[in-house]
Amino acid sequence: MSKKDDYITDIFQIKQRLVTAIVKEQDNLAIQSIKDYFKESYPNEYVNIAFLDENKVNEIIKLGIAEYQRRHNK
Repeated sequence: MSKKDDYITDIFQIKQRLVTAIVKEQDNLAIQSIKDYFKESYPNEYVNIAFLDENKVNEIIKLGIAEYQRRHNK
């Protein structure tokens, strides 16, 4: 194998982990702690962390429950 083939093989060996965390919008300490934990726990993987605001998630859940109840007359 040539050096170019080795490089191409290495590209396809990248691991990725997607993490979704629910946090309070202004809780920077929790956000940084989560980032640090996953960087230390999975040093050989690309970790993509999506943070969701806790208040918005709770609102979405309430709206979903209300819509479900409206559709099913409960």
